[in-house]
Amino acid sequence: MEATENNNQGPDGVDMASGKDARERAEAQAGSGSAGVNETAGAGPESGAAESNAANAPDGPEATGSEQAPAPEETVDPLEQARREIEELKDAWNRERADFVNFRKRTMQEKGQLRTEAVATFSTELISVLDDFDRVLSLQPANDEVKNFLTGVDMIRQSFLSILSRNKIQTASPLNEAFDPTSMEGIATEEREGLERDTVVEVYQAGLYMELDDGERRTLRAARVKVGKAPAGAPAGVEPTEGETSGES
Repeated sequence: MEATENNNQGPDGVDMASGKDARERAEAQAGSGSAGVNETAGAGPESGAAESNAANAPDGPEATGSEQAPAPEETVDPLEQARREIEELKDAWNRERADFVNFRKRTMQEKGQLRTEAVATFSTELISVLDDFDRVLSLQPANDEVKNFLTGVDMIRQSFLSILSRNKIQTASPLNEAFDPTSMEGIATEEREGLERDTVVEVYQAGLYMELDDGERRTLRAARVKVGKAPAGAPAGVEPTEGETSGES
């Protein structure tokens, strides 16, 4: 025993066994302390988030969505909904009807214009036939047989004019009428006494015009006429103004 005890002692008589035990205890304490620090460091962010979520979590029966009260649904009156649908259908029907009426009017107007243009073009091409009739009837034969022939030609001419008249085509022979340059072609002039304005004194070739639906006239061919004019130096025939009339009285 003494030998053993002596082996555990150092050269200075220090107890080696007790020093080893103290060193082991110190290492054990150091190890337990570092483990505690690691556990605290590892739990830092996760524990903080858990604590934050726990703090923000609602309390009571409203904590879960399944326990929330459902929002009340809006009730729609079937009768009121049916009335709105009827009004929408009536409005759409009225718009469609208005569009159809406008389309029909526009179509009829275009159709009338096309017909007018067709009749005017066709009548213009037939004017030469009417001129031939007029040339034949301008003859003054002495033979009775020729006169009877001309009578038949005149009947054909009248039938021809009747067909044109039914299509609103009329001839214009403006003898003794005021000269109108928009519907007449003056190919000769002559001074005549007693005229106060330019007047047609002779018709060389009758004109042709169409009566439109609005009451206006559309000239298809201008009448060729001789225009009578007042002699040079003669009064123009202008009506006096109101002041001149009162001065003369």
